[in-house]
Amino acid sequence: MSTPIVSVIIPVYNVMPWLTECVQSVLDQTIGASAVEIVAVDDGSTDGSGPELDRLAAQAANLRVTHLPGNSGGPGLPCNIGVAQATGRYLFFLGGDDYLGTEALARMVAMAERAGSDIVLGRTAPVPGYGTRSHQRIWTRNRPRADLFTTRVYDSLGQIKLFRRDFFTGLNRPFEVGRRLASDQPVVAYAYLHADVISIVADYDCYYIRDRRDGTNATARPDDPVEFIAHVDGICRMLADHIPPGRDRDHLVERHVRNEVLKWAVGRCWDDPDTDRPALLTAAGDFLRDWLTPGVVDELTPLYRVMADRVLAADEARLTRVIRFQQSDAPRRAIVEGDRVYVDLPLFGDPEAGVPDRYYDVTERLTVRHRVDGCEWRGSRVTLTGAAWTPQLPGEPHRTYLVLRERDTGAEHRIPARPGEAIGHGDEPDGAAFRVECDLSTAADGGPLPDGRWDLLVAVEFAGGTRDHRIGAVHGDGYDLATSRRVVDLPGRDPALVTAHTTRFGNLTLRLESRPGASRRTALLTESIRAGSRLRLKVRAGLADWPTPLTAALCLRRGTDVRRVPARSQATVDGLDVTGTLAWPGTGWLRAAWTVVLRLDWPGGGMDLPVASPRGRTAGFPARPPLRRILRRIAGAARRAVATTATPVAVTRAETRPGGRGTVVMLVDNAVVSDSRVQKTARSAAENGWDVTLLGRSPDKRPRTWRIGGARVRLIPMRSPLRLRPAQFRKDWLHRPLAYPAGRTSAWRVQKAKARRADLDTRLAAWRVRTAPDGPGPLDRLTLLGWRFASASAKLSRRWVALRERQTTAAKRDAGRGDLRGRAAYARLWGRFGGARAWRHLDPSLWDYELAFGPVVDALRPDIVHANDFRMLGVGARAVLRARAAGRPTRLVWDAHEYLPGIKPWRDDPRWLPAMTAHETEHARYADAVVTVSDELASLLRRRHGLTRTPAVVLNAPDVDAAPPAGARPDLRASCGLGPDTPLVVYSGSAAPQRGLDVMIEGLPALPGVHVALVVNRPESPYVAGLLATAADLGVASRVHVLPYVPHENVVDFLSAADAGVIPIHHWPNHEIALITKYFEYAHAGLPIVVSDVRAMADTTLRTGIGEVFVAGDADDYVRALKSVLADPGRYRRAYDPALLEQWTWRRQAAILDEVYRRLSPAPAAPQTDPRRPHRPDPANRTEPGDRTSRSTVT
Repeated sequence: MSTPIVSVIIPVYNVMPWLTECVQSVLDQTIGASAVEIVAVDDGSTDGSGPELDRLAAQAANLRVTHLPGNSGGPGLPCNIGVAQATGRYLFFLGGDDYLGTEALARMVAMAERAGSDIVLGRTAPVPGYGTRSHQRIWTRNRPRADLFTTRVYDSLGQIKLFRRDFFTGLNRPFEVGRRLASDQPVVAYAYLHADVISIVADYDCYYIRDRRDGTNATARPDDPVEFIAHVDGICRMLADHIPPGRDRDHLVERHVRNEVLKWAVGRCWDDPDTDRPALLTAAGDFLRDWLTPGVVDELTPLYRVMADRVLAADEARLTRVIRFQQSDAPRRAIVEGDRVYVDLPLFGDPEAGVPDRYYDVTERLTVRHRVDGCEWRGSRVTLTGAAWTPQLPGEPHRTYLVLRERDTGAEHRIPARPGEAIGHGDEPDGAAFRVECDLSTAADGGPLPDGRWDLLVAVEFAGGTRDHRIGAVHGDGYDLATSRRVVDLPGRDPALVTAHTTRFGNLTLRLESRPGASRRTALLTESIRAGSRLRLKVRAGLADWPTPLTAALCLRRGTDVRRVPARSQATVDGLDVTGTLAWPGTGWLRAAWTVVLRLDWPGGGMDLPVASPRGRTAGFPARPPLRRILRRIAGAARRAVATTATPVAVTRAETRPGGRGTVVMLVDNAVVSDSRVQKTARSAAENGWDVTLLGRSPDKRPRTWRIGGARVRLIPMRSPLRLRPAQFRKDWLHRPLAYPAGRTSAWRVQKAKARRADLDTRLAAWRVRTAPDGPGPLDRLTLLGWRFASASAKLSRRWVALRERQTTAAKRDAGRGDLRGRAAYARLWGRFGGARAWRHLDPSLWDYELAFGPVVDALRPDIVHANDFRMLGVGARAVLRARAAGRPTRLVWDAHEYLPGIKPWRDDPRWLPAMTAHETEHARYADAVVTVSDELASLLRRRHGLTRTPAVVLNAPDVDAAPPAGARPDLRASCGLGPDTPLVVYSGSAAPQRGLDVMIEGLPALPGVHVALVVNRPESPYVAGLLATAADLGVASRVHVLPYVPHENVVDFLSAADAGVIPIHHWPNHEIALITKYFEYAHAGLPIVVSDVRAMADTTLRTGIGEVFVAGDADDYVRALKSVLADPGRYRRAYDPALLEQWTWRRQAAILDEVYRRLSPAPAAPQTDPRRPHRPDPANRTEPGDRTSRSTVT
């Protein structure tokens, strides 16, 4: 079983009958069963919880159960055992009587991966009918990076959250064993203090908390309040060890004063007959004298301030009155005295008690609540109705205002509201309803409102002051949230486009613009048809209102030149449709482009609205013909002139190519820029006279082009609807009967129909190639008849799919990933009976590559197709079949970078690897030549696919002759901020767990003064963030430097500044059989190599004496090997053989590849590599590291 993403740890003690629901909620997670591991620890339950766990484990392969012989006294021991047994990347702790929302783990893991989180808090909610706990102040919005000292994160000290496992175990803070209440608080508080990133998922109820009605929750109350206060005091002292006195410490300590001491220890235990009140008062008083600072008092609510005051005074009688009031449902009445507002609590104004009045002061805590019931526009006037009130002053007289506040300048205008009609469906008090009319022509102190973004607020003014709040987030059914736009004629200023919209928090904002841009998409070009010299345009203005009577016209504007075209306008439910026909504008080289403008005129005013294209840009027409089109026409005319005047000669196709060679199309399944091998292959082939086009996959669905030397590079956009399967979508039966279940299902079916057509075309091409020499025989004719039936069936199917596609109106709905065992069984079934064609069922997304790249390859008409790796092999094979069927002798070169059965699957899906191997098996036989990266891999490929010729070996060696890019050369030591005498070891390559980089970090404490440079593809990845967190925990973060890739032409020079190169790679079959890229780069940089004991690299290192070998994953052995290298690096540098390094150059490898091309294409010999490219000095001739100045000069 693959490593799970999340380990869910469930401590269990007497939680029936809720345990079944708890475990089932984890099994139903949409993240998928294969991604979740459940570790349940039964702490000696006596209510049948243990047998129920065993029953569930028999049905769920990912549930592991541990039974303890007796109860340990609290959840600490079960949680510690669960952590020790967990193997997932993340840990989540779940109470046995609680349960999860179905998307909880998927959402929290997604947040953790996106933000690089150490801790993720998921929104909590009470189980209906079981309490009200939910920590509402935390869940205001999603926060990828929540600050511990400015948010209410610290209010949640339970372990019921997601932790990155490496981070959690690195804390080395086990839960306290035997403690019933708050055993998790010291651990979680310590984790908060050491976490780099804390995240919050607030838009989904992730965790449902059950407060049992019988009060048997472990968190109901402390068993011994005095001992519990001592426990809390220890947590506060731990906080004090990490945080200096001040507001940050007070913010965290306030939670313990309020919740643990005053609410739990004092409030809940005060009336317990077993409570020793004098001892409790003494313990609580001692605690408060240590921790109740003025800052903590300011953060406490008035009731807890009064409780704390009576505890410090040891006033048992009055404290009892306060506690009774706390436990009652008595209303909290406000008292207004002058400009201050107080809450009427026990002992207020009692001179004998002596509680300071400021403890009751809530003036600064007053809030405004509101509701918007309606928003109605009439010309320039908007009328808002709703309710606004301060809940702390329900009966106090007040006045309500609408406030318009400009977001950028802070300018503010107030408009008084009138009492409105109470609707009665809210919880507002009498007199809260309001009605306010805002006329934009007089809103600015009697004048028109200027341009700007005006946020709307409601302000409530009372005797103690004024409070305001953004308006719109809370609304009734009559309030329309949709964005609306209207053109408003405002006397005293230019007409304005007024956009009323809500922010992402639901608050209402007005945007006024006298000169709106096209990016607003208010006027959108919906139709543009050219017929001869006439141009018909249709524009839709999404306006809700405009001045009347209105005349609309379409204009072409270029500077001050405006061409007005009368147009027909029609009001629709979507706004205003305007249609006009005009003459095509003239073009010229010295003129600007024409832009389309919608002109609105009414008596006394008018306004121009720029028209946007469907892509959101300014709609317009170029003033000059495109240069590319002109050059194409000139070149075409020149070719035709030469063809008609020159003497016809018979030339071979190869003789018309640049340099006398053929055309090569290279295919690669990546964005090219991070793949040095394909870049070097394309550049060297172009230098050897081949006409090279390198096709890669666009990462952002946009086509891109550039050149690498003489080779053209094109990135092809590729849609991937076949990646998802129909079973992953849910059918909405409210659709029309013929509609597909979801939007993507339609795309999948259409793409599948195209793939079937492409498959049939490929089979016909193969049939023609096979029957071409001798003509078709009887069996061949029978095969062709079967193909015709299949083609007719495909045609009918395609029409049926097209019909259903037209009727599809519903959006897709995500579904779960399915059952791991079911997918594995599916893979075994097709792997056994489907043969080489099984990939069509196991992973039909491979057809997406064919449909994206196949037409491009066909249009290029290559002589050689060079397919890199296994996914592009099928694209190349099918292109070659089509070319041969058309009479072109195209050849296929397969460049196998990996031994497919020995790689770690790229997706956590048991169908992926069988699909890829079947795909490779089917198409390998079409390769005319195979190249690969090592002799051992060449032998494996020949045996696996029955190749008649052993593949040619083209090592992925660095191009030491390549001229570096223009500009300053990157310097490794300067990038790390290190001098020439600081020991520095480097790793260069991708960063992933199987690369074993953790040993480089774990070994640093034993290597004083040594620095590590990690030159990786994704410096911001979660894996790298975990390495840095480990370094911080070990106290070596200042000696770890993470750097991005440099251009491959600079790599050798860049690495040469280090003292040693490290390859700590783990054991995988693919890692054992070849020397990888970084090995050659280290060698040419003259670095001693420290490599793990993977077979090929370890053998080469020991045989040549250029480095040391250590046991993969063993940090101690790594330290030994590195110390040996750093003790005498010169010995290892001198071991480099110049003849061996010459073999490890791309110059030698390019010659091998060119020989393969030459053998496949009968073209003249290629020119030699460009002699102007500089030759780099041999790394074996570098000076010793003791002479840093000389070494820098050489490199």
